[in-house]
Amino acid sequence: LYLRGAAMLSILHRFESLRQTRGGSLYTTDQELGALNLYAETPHAFDRDSLALALNLATHAAIALSSARREEQFHSALASRDIIGQAKGMIMERYNIDALQAFELLRKLSQDSNMRLADVAKQLVHSDHPTAP
Repeated sequence: LYLRGAAMLSILHRFESLRQTRGGSLYTTDQELGALNLYAETPHAFDRDSLALALNLATHAAIALSSARREEQFHSALASRDIIGQAKGMIMERYNIDALQAFELLRKLSQDSNMRLADVAKQLVHSDHPTAP
């Protein structure tokens, strides 16, 4: 959750005792992942050492978030690959064509319907093999 402007001010007004805030982005070289915000009830609460510690924590958090996101993308890609393979097999068997032709047919259906290829494949597999109620 990344708040800016009026939304952030409305939240901060609830915490009248806050005297100092610091914030920074959680990011890697290729993506921004979120923010780390620090709040203190005393002015000048954040010295050089505490800010260095916060930077260290932010770095570790960004690495952990990035790693979790990559793992999620990896599992999603594997699932997509599997469903595309199933759809290709169904098309190959039904139309007596090879794997490359089946993939080209899926790709064309994807483009013509303006849908992701994995979604077209999923529709094909599930419409031909509906799940039990």
